[in-house]
Amino acid sequence: MKKITIYEKELNAIMIGRKKTEEFILEFEEMIEQNLTEIGNKYKEKKPDLVLKMENSLLVVFEELKNTYWELEKMKKTEGLKYIYISFLRTSIESQKEIFRIDLYDEKGRAGEVECACYWECLELFSDFYKLRDKMKLFFQKQSKLKTYVLDERIIEVAESINSIAKPYIVEAIKNVNGVITWNVKELQIFIGEYLDKVEEVQTIHE
Repeated sequence: MKKITIYEKELNAIMIGRKKTEEFILEFEEMIEQNLTEIGNKYKEKKPDLVLKMENSLLVVFEELKNTYWELEKMKKTEGLKYIYISFLRTSIESQKEIFRIDLYDEKGRAGEVECACYWECLELFSDFYKLRDKMKLFFQKQSKLKTYVLDERIIEVAESINSIAKPYIVEAIKNVNGVITWNVKELQIFIGEYLDKVEEVQTIHE
């Protein structure tokens, strides 16, 4: 049974109706996997349009952040821009807005004391996640044995799966945006990952 570790504790506590609950889990997981496959295929089919839409929204976000950072520099609150971190906020997905946090840092990096950050919804890709999340919640109501924390955990995992599917498209959009935006720095390193964890470099810009 797929993802048995998520359900194992609950199943072990069920004395009556375990078989029916197991059947529900199989149907639930099949629904999720089918939807994830459809989302992945949709991304591939509409890749040029999706990437372009992300470029447009990212350009707005980057320009606003850049201007904010320049103001901080003028006030001597920070030094030259050195790093950009784009972080997936796995614990904030229920807010339906705080999917990514984008932070700008000087050479002190995350040890710096000044914050220059904003949030990026990335609805171009994650609107499909919200639709699937709502399907999951509705489907979960077909049973009464599994507690809601199981659903909450599974929703987070599904968001992570969609983030993995979406990541190559996001990286491409970031690189394309940086082909047109001017940061006015000697070197700028851009990373993507989770907030304060599991980051990898996307690009190093030399101007």
